[in-house]
Amino acid sequence: VSGLKRASPVRVSGVNVGKVQRIEFVDVGRVLVVASLPPTIHPKLDASAKIVSVTLVGDYAVDFDPGRATQPLPTGQVIRGSQDLGLTGVATGLAERADSILLGAQSIVNERTGEQLRSTLTALEATLKAAQRTMQIYSNPNQGPTAELTKTMATFRQLSGRLDSALISFHADTISANLAAMTSQLTSTSGRLDTLLAGMNRGQGTLGKFVTDSGLYYDIRELSQGMKKLLDELAKNPGKIPVTVKLF
Repeated sequence: VSGLKRASPVRVSGVNVGKVQRIEFVDVGRVLVVASLPPTIHPKLDASAKIVSVTLVGDYAVDFDPGRATQPLPTGQVIRGSQDLGLTGVATGLAERADSILLGAQSIVNERTGEQLRSTLTALEATLKAAQRTMQIYSNPNQGPTAELTKTMATFRQLSGRLDSALISFHADTISANLAAMTSQLTSTSGRLDTLLAGMNRGQGTLGKFVTDSGLYYDIRELSQGMKKLLDELAKNPGKIPVTVKLF
């Protein structure tokens, strides 16, 4: 009767119809609970009672079932009752079940975790071995990619030397050809100049006449002197120069 006390409700079909009057200790495992009921309720020979929890804070009540037998309950007859697990009992049971479930889940997780760890370690070991083999191959100067790279670099060096020689030869040939063409052009130009100068010396052409005709030189000299005198006269006597204007 843990949690039951005086004035705790007595319920029939979930409805409060009475109260607990007193609680008496009889013997170990035996407690007498005396409750009051209204006169409209007539307990039968198969009547029963159960102590149940009604709140989360530990309040209890007595669920009374008057029974369905045809014979009434004799006066002074004690009804053997029971106690429901209540919320605390249910919680305790659930906690025990949860513990067992957690233990089972933990064992499963531990097994799976162990298998995953073993698989991971195996894969890691294989990866390390593969990396070690790869490093050995790449570090070997006589075999593998390192040797191939060395050979390739040597081939590139030889090819570079050949290209340099070819380019030098190509440039030398090109320069020689250009010099030959330039020499030919200079020779042709020199010949033409010689011909032109020879013609000028003989008085051929406009330039030749200009160079060989001495009269043209004297005419130009006289014209230059006359122009000089005219300019000097204009500078000294600007008003003495007659200007003739003709109207037609």
